[in-house]
Amino acid sequence: MNTSELRKAAKCVFLATDDFSVAEALSDMLSGSAYEIDRLRNELNVAERLIDKNTDKGNVTKQDRMAKIVSDLQKYVTTYSDQPYYNTYSDKTFIEDMLYGIGIAINKEKYQNAEGYRLWKQELIKYMNNKTYDFSELTGKL
Repeated sequence: MNTSELRKAAKCVFLATDDFSVAEALSDMLSGSAYEIDRLRNELNVAERLIDKNTDKGNVTKQDRMAKIVSDLQKYVTTYSDQPYYNTYSDKTFIEDMLYGIGIAINKEKYQNAEGYRLWKQELIKYMNNKTYDFSELTGKL
């Protein structure tokens, strides 16, 4: 599917509809669908590249590891608004949630849940305070 045509349709619907709220809702739905298709296509491409390669943990390239981290973070951020009442969160909660998302994108097994997030924050603070910190200690192996 060509998502650029879906985006064009969203603009056409917006411009052709007299009722602003309906136009905005339809346009947002079409644009959101195009974004989701592109995101899923990217995620599928990453997965296919990993499957096509010998995916023993020692053989994953830096580029594939980074593509997976970015894909996982995009998925986390994209689904963030699915949380009920997310728009009532404080700035602090939002920042903590985004830091958590970065941590689990980097190493889900190591940094998920409350204990993992505490460890992630400790390691992130060490990294931020020490410019010579070996970042590979945070990422580990996929």
